[in-house]
Amino acid sequence: MAKKELLISARITPPVFQEFAVFDAMGRQKRWRGPVVFTLIFGILSALCYTQAHRLRGAGLLGTVLLAIGVGLPLAYFVNFFLSVKTQGKKLGGENGPIAYTVRLREEGILAENGKERMELSWGQLYGAFRLQSSVCLYVSPRQAYLLPGEAEEKGGREIWAWVSEHMPEEKRKERK
Repeated sequence: MAKKELLISARITPPVFQEFAVFDAMGRQKRWRGPVVFTLIFGILSALCYTQAHRLRGAGLLGTVLLAIGVGLPLAYFVNFFLSVKTQGKKLGGENGPIAYTVRLREEGILAENGKERMELSWGQLYGAFRLQSSVCLYVSPRQAYLLPGEAEEKGGREIWAWVSEHMPEEKRKERK
């Protein structure tokens, strides 16, 4: 007899949150592109200045300033992002932190509850699902996801992903290892 429901009490630990935050911002939303393009543009402008250094006074200095800005600002962006993720992760309370929400995977869809709010969606209404090393991310919209902790190779992680794979179309789910 097949299971009718899988109950997951999600306790978001710092490693799970950090993995998700980096994946969501840098992998799914591709927020790394802007800083990289910025660096490339300033690098090209800097190189142009250096090629004119023998003709124009101050071109070498301007090239150095442009290169410092082109590398420094994106570097500051990434350092700030990763430090912010680390700080937010520490606030979660670790392995003994509170349960953030409960998600029930059912044949007809999911039911998520956090004590105050309750969200019920059919499998077709879900935006997407991603399997990471430490969790399965169920996106209910492009900006909201439920993290279902479970190491990819552990029984819990395999069981959660099996439910998702059985009920969601292949184009809406991706496995990242």
